[in-house]
Amino acid sequence: MALTQITGTGIGSVDSLTPTTIYLGGSGSANALDDYEEGTFTPTLTGSSSDPSVTYTTQEGHYTKVGSTVFFAIRFSTSAFSGGSGNLEISGLPFTSNASLDIRGGGVGLNYQFATNLNPMAWRINAGASKISLWRNNNNADVVVTSNGAASLRIEFTGFYST
Repeated sequence: MALTQITGTGIGSVDSLTPTTIYLGGSGSANALDDYEEGTFTPTLTGSSSDPSVTYTTQEGHYTKVGSTVFFAIRFSTSAFSGGSGNLEISGLPFTSNASLDIRGGGVGLNYQFATNLNPMAWRINAGASKISLWRNNNNADVVVTSNGAASLRIEFTGFYST
């Protein structure tokens, strides 16, 4: 079975396993699709000073990397959460963010059962980081801390960042 090659002039057969670059919208290097990857990762709730003890009922991370952009989806459900100290973070991202870019962030689609009202909640990734910080999106932009955790947490959101 031959591989299929897509070029600017059509679709053809490739008789070897030599990697072929795909170009979208032109033939220059800026148009080369030089990296594509899909996969899963295991996101983990951690503390910036010490980690909480967490029992997960759901713990899922999915990603698609296209070039230098990583699109991700995270979902947690817990049945126990105790201890830890510092800021509540999500570790285990599949790639480290670009160290020369500003902070990236967005809103958390679903969160509930925290010890205090944290709605609406936001997330952010600092430049050069491989973990997500959670924030209470209020007038003070308060960071979510481990003591805000509770036994039956649920967090779901999607986002993207640059590597």
